[in-house]
Amino acid sequence: LPLLFQRRMTSVEARKWINTGKVDVDSFNGDRFKGGVDAKKDNESVDELRRMFRKNYFQQLQVLGQFNLGFILTQRRDDIFIVDQHASDEKQTFENLLRTTVVRTQPLLAPARPRLTAEEEMIVLTHRHVFANNGFDLEINESAAERSRVAIRGTPVATGAQFGIDDFFELITLLRERPTHYDDGDISGSSD
Repeated sequence: LPLLFQRRMTSVEARKWINTGKVDVDSFNGDRFKGGVDAKKDNESVDELRRMFRKNYFQQLQVLGQFNLGFILTQRRDDIFIVDQHASDEKQTFENLLRTTVVRTQPLLAPARPRLTAEEEMIVLTHRHVFANNGFDLEINESAAERSRVAIRGTPVATGAQFGIDDFFELITLLRERPTHYDDGDISGSSD
């Protein structure tokens, strides 16, 4: 399987390469390539970008080799992948922590009343199960005035780390950015 690696060329190397006749000099226009629009190729490119690498594909990878003491070159069908060993190890460690970490709720002496915008309050009310699944014990007073319906009675504790109001607002931000992504209550991002 031939592999081509790209690196920057000096101008002298570029001239030698052009002089070999392996490149069509007429295809260059200064620093730009001349090119046209081909709808078929555009659609193929869009289809390529839609492809996803799923976790179960790792079992189907054939190892071709290792390079630079940190990357594994692999192949699945007609596709070549470079696997970052350091990132893979971190991901595995993170997933192990998710599986083994028990999140408890630490009751507060007095409920905390966060200053929420109307939008933030609506996010909390809509996704209260996500907050509960992640260790936040909330008190919801539906009859209270808008922006004062939510109180925090307890915050998450996991492996000695106490989470607080900043984490509460971070969870609101995650839910604002991707409201349906966390419908199952999982904020780990460890989906396949």
